[in-house]
Amino acid sequence: MSRRIAAPLLAIALAGSAWAAAPTSAHAATAGAAGTYHPSTAARIADTHSGQGGAKGYVSRKNSVSYTVTGKNGIPSTGVSAVVVQLTAFDQHGNGAFVAYAAGSTRPAAVSFAYGGRSTQVGKVTVPVSSTGRITIAGAGMYQAHLRVDVVGWYASSSSTAAVGSLYLPSELDLTDDTRMSGSRLQPGDQLEEDLQVGFGSDDPSFQAPKLTAVDLNISALSPSGTGGLTAWNGTGGRPYVPSVEFGNRDSVSGSVIVPVTLVSSQSQDGETVATYKFVVGDFGGSTDVALSVGGLYTQGKDAFGAAYRPTAPRLAVNTATGLGITKGRLGTDSARLATLPTSAIDDSTIAVNMTTAAVAPTAGTWVAQTTDLLNTRSTSIVNTLAEATRSGTLTAQLDSSMTSDAPQVGFYNGKGSIDVQAWTYGRFDFSDFGIAGANKMSSRQLAKRILAQRPTVTIKHKVIRAH
Repeated sequence: MSRRIAAPLLAIALAGSAWAAAPTSAHAATAGAAGTYHPSTAARIADTHSGQGGAKGYVSRKNSVSYTVTGKNGIPSTGVSAVVVQLTAFDQHGNGAFVAYAAGSTRPAAVSFAYGGRSTQVGKVTVPVSSTGRITIAGAGMYQAHLRVDVVGWYASSSSTAAVGSLYLPSELDLTDDTRMSGSRLQPGDQLEEDLQVGFGSDDPSFQAPKLTAVDLNISALSPSGTGGLTAWNGTGGRPYVPSVEFGNRDSVSGSVIVPVTLVSSQSQDGETVATYKFVVGDFGGSTDVALSVGGLYTQGKDAFGAAYRPTAPRLAVNTATGLGITKGRLGTDSARLATLPTSAIDDSTIAVNMTTAAVAPTAGTWVAQTTDLLNTRSTSIVNTLAEATRSGTLTAQLDSSMTSDAPQVGFYNGKGSIDVQAWTYGRFDFSDFGIAGANKMSSRQLAKRILAQRPTVTIKHKVIRAH
């Protein structure tokens, strides 16, 4: 019997704009546990100001700190390839960076998270773990900072005995919600409740629609007043203390976070299953506008299809100052440029790579967007920064899906002033099981492109829950 799986259909429920993806025809397959994602209870494991976790004092280019991340907070003692952590830099006085890697391994010449200016800043990093379940974080750059480490999830290794987790299915990183457009700026204590509607269809009566477990979310706090932050979570219970982004007065910031979601309802009719999920973004401290972009979905179940995570050696892949992977020269105001990633950073079946992108030495306050081409996604910032403040943003960067080239390409856009761009790759998502009609006649790269050309999408709309 033939089976048709329709990729989740996205209609952006904002200002009347909408688009839809073509359905994919694929046989869903159950992947092994290796490379699948497991959310964990968000937990703080270290704070170098208070000494939580053991180390106390600033982290600078002269020192490093190490922590055990497995065997607690819902993370197993074995079978873990990498952990997803939120690194927070605070009490710094200028530009600096953190480098995160498996404890006991050689320190890579790659930045995991760059911070600039004096505002507290948060960055998501996926870090390989050592055989003893430990990670190391070293300082880099001119200025030192205090460090907080919050663990939010983990990826299974090939030796994992845990149940199969979630596969990653990328979607177009596009602006999906913006309180500036609805006039619903958040005040301290307010919550933005997001409803996502995801639909799967099949002509196979045995098909079981995958369950959405989390979303890959880019979140920006825009034109904030006062000092505060935003926390995204599944909406169950009160706001967790682990922030997604923190901001200073009039200092717009962006961050990336994997947010667990809660199932609200599910209906099946005529071979189609439509499920509604929710997550919440809560404001604390100051007031701010909020912009959200869904970059991908994590799905789980018998008929789930997607990509598994593979840690790779961190490497500098793009540098406009030297012309590495990109035309040499700074990006000016309202300009974009394509970069070609090294083929050593990917496999034939790679559809996305984990990247840290830094806006280096900006001459003005600006925002940086990362795109799959030079024609779209210029409003979705992965980095917001001030003049002279070098900062970075992390993103699961979808590879070029235009099918015009086998070279893995990513575009960069700068809004104001001029910047140098540096980008480091440190992991990739590979399709481990296909099941697409005619797959035996396609290369792995062609199969990956087939999936990329048919976007996973969601419908998203929000309501504001006021604190007062």
